[in-house]
Amino acid sequence: MTIQTEALWNEFNERLLFFIKGKISNKADADDILQNVFLKIHQNLGELKEEKNLKSWIFSIARNSIIDYYRSSKVTEEFKEELEKVIESGEDNFNGEITCCIDDFINLLPEKYRETIRLYEFEELKHKEIAERLELSVSASKSRVQRGRNQLKLLLEECCKFQIDKYGNILDYQQKNICCDN
Repeated sequence: MTIQTEALWNEFNERLLFFIKGKISNKADADDILQNVFLKIHQNLGELKEEKNLKSWIFSIARNSIIDYYRSSKVTEEFKEELEKVIESGEDNFNGEITCCIDDFINLLPEKYRETIRLYEFEELKHKEIAERLELSVSASKSRVQRGRNQLKLLLEECCKFQIDKYGNILDYQQKNICCDN
């Protein structure tokens, strides 16, 4: 197996950052964790037995890095509850796998929703910035993000049936039809 770290970076860095930022509110810390995840991937790539397990393996490294972050000396009393959520939801959910599919589903959205979702969720632009860039009103930007999210949810629910815990983590899912890679 000759997978290159650079190719993995190109394929997974945005998805992993989105996943990490869902658990870590500090952007600088999330960026640091992303870098550490790719360092671990690079150092341990030879240990991966089967390429078909690549996504799960990568998101497992990310999940463990998030747990390590909360267990480190940086953890204060205010983060203990968040740590419990991460640990509780850690190994028993499919959030990472579904996160890998999100980009494919976003590509199925109409262009106007696809673009605003990417700008808002991945580039973290404010609605005012999106409105300026796309020559829209702020309310149109908000509306497009909301409608895009709703359409994205419908696409996901068309593809799979989800079992979700009280924290919004995906505990299990079953594919309904052949519309995604998993």
